[in-house]
Amino acid sequence: LSLNVSTRIMTRVLSDGTWSSLKEVIFLKQQQDFKDLKVTELHYHPADFTTGTELIDGKDLEFIEFKNTGKEIINIGGLVLDSAVHYQFPANKLLFPEEFYVIVSKPSKFYNYYGMTASGNFKGNFSNSGEEVLLVDSKNKKVINFIYDDNLPWPTEADGGGFSLAAREKNPAGDPSDSNYWIASWNKDGNPFADNNLFDT
Repeated sequence: LSLNVSTRIMTRVLSDGTWSSLKEVIFLKQQQDFKDLKVTELHYHPADFTTGTELIDGKDLEFIEFKNTGKEIINIGGLVLDSAVHYQFPANKLLFPEEFYVIVSKPSKFYNYYGMTASGNFKGNFSNSGEEVLLVDSKNKKVINFIYDDNLPWPTEADGGGFSLAAREKNPAGDPSDSNYWIASWNKDGNPFADNNLFDT
């Protein structure tokens, strides 16, 4: 095999008319090009909520979502989110085409609220008034870098109103530092692990 990207191969063998069980083989290549890795959602100021009679701080539901918008597997292992919050992606972690990776403030609270298992758990919290978000590779080279804001022309509904910042396009190609990259999430509480709106392109 001659491969120039990280690849997953599923194999099975036919012997005497019987197929073997399916086996997975993964070939890893150090990622050089992250052009198809996009930030697609940021829930930086979730509204407070109640569980029973308990008032829960909205910070417990903060999350940031990344998506592989391309057609090839991306090896995101070793990437580091290191600015507003801190998180190191596990070694040799592959993100498949159209797959999401959601990093959260409190995985247990996230699961209880959304019924979904987070991809990872960051340290710290996002600022409610806006700040820099920086994602770098293992050589400290910038992969994604932007500054969000809670003032117009940024979607103000994301500033404690229960909505998240969501990419305007299903597979965004613009600059996340530009307010036009974002809209308020289609659903209140955001859309983790999903595109914002199936009608978006």
